[in-house]
Order: sequence, then structure tokens, then C-alpha cells
Amino acid sequence: MAWFFLLFLSIGLIKEGKCIVDEDFPFRNVSLDWSVRVDDLVSRLTPHEIIDQMAYGGGWNDGVTPPIPRLQILPYSWGTECLRGDISENSTGFPQAINLASTWNKQLVKAVANATAYEVHAHYNVYRKEGLYGVHRGLSCFSPVINIMRHPLWGRNQETYGECPYLSGMFAIYFVHGLQGPLSSRYLNTNAGCKHFDAHNGPENIPQSRFSFNVQMSEFDWRSTFLPAFHACV
Repeated sequence: MAWFFLLFLSIGLIKEGKCIVDEDFPFRNVSLDWSVRVDDLVSRLTPHEIIDQMAYGGGWNDGVTPPIPRLQILPYSWGTECLRGDISENSTGFPQAINLASTWNKQLVKAVANATAYEVHAHYNVYRKEGLYGVHRGLSCFSPVINIMRHPLWGRNQETYGECPYLSGMFAIYFVHGLQGPLSSRYLNTNAGCKHFDAHNGPENIPQSRFSFNVQMSEFDWRSTFLPAFHACV
């Protein structure tokens, strides 16, 4: 996970595939091992800066991560919607996840995710060139949704791969590989984020909030139904 931390913070240094500053610090030197770069970067961050990088940039309400001018690290948004294509304008709109699930075609799902990653990256390059920061303008995808559909009244059923833990897990693997690129690659095309919490599957209604509720289930159901897709994702 250490290299992931470096990857996220270093995204703010990348513009159109090239470093926008001189390699003054070891953490900017792409020829060094990940562990060396991580140790160097973390050693230069204050506790407050680390907290800010983790606390902001996740959605509409919390804004982008604060820049760190002394290290020339730029703002960043962790939240880009990639569920059925890049959410940005002039992007390809693919069928919803539940429709893709009906095909049982894992290579198709991977191809959709791969095409999405290229469009996300293309928009990201434009945003960086124009100095635009904000939600849905980063390389971190809030996708795929691998919650299990357990109730027909849940308002997010169409975002899932349905009620089958096996299918959801299999599609999670191929969607993540499509978004991120080959495992042999040093860098990711985008980074996937399997969501939401493992037992998040509604339905919700006032006063039942979709942001917080008390989940009650047996350990057997938890391990056999809800966890497998997330285990596959990881």
C-alpha cells in the first residue's frame, strides 16, 4: 500500500505524462524504487499535510486535496465516476452494470473499463493543461459497484452486477484490470475503487439514510454473500 500513497500524491506532479517540475527530490525520481520514493516523500510531509491529503478530495462536499506548494504538489480530486463510462462531457456512455451483467461476458466488461480509462485519462490531461481541478477531474475512479442486489426496491440495483456473489466477484476482477491496465505496468491508467461498504445494499427511505444504517446479518451470510466480491476485487 505504500506505493499507492506515493502514486496518489505524485499524481499532482504529472501533466500529459511528463513531470512538470525538475527532479529536485528523490520522490520525483522515477528511476528509484517505490519504497525509496515513498520514504522520501513521507519524511517531507507534516502530520497536518498527511491528514489533509486523506480527508479531502473525495466528493462534492469536501473539495480537492490542498496543494503543497513547497513540494510543488498540486490539488487533486479522488472522485471520478467511471461506472458506465467517463462522466465528463463528450464521453462514451456504456450500458448500466446490470445490463452488462446479463451478458456474463467478462472480456466485454474489461473492454468497457479499458475504454473508460482512456477517456478518463484524456480528459484529465485536458483539465491539467487548463488548470482545472475539482470532482470528476482526477484519475481515481469510484467504480465498480460490487454490492449485492438483495431487494428490488433498492434505488441502486442498476449500478450493481446483480444478486450473484460469484458473478459480481468475477466482473470486479475484470473491470478493475480494465481500468488500471496490465499488472506488469509500473503505472496505472486509472485507479479503481470498488464500492460501497460490503453490506451496503438498501433499500433506504426516510428516516433510513443511505449514508449510515445499522446492518444486521449472520456471519455466514456476510462471508458467503457480501464479502466474496470485495475479496476478489482486492
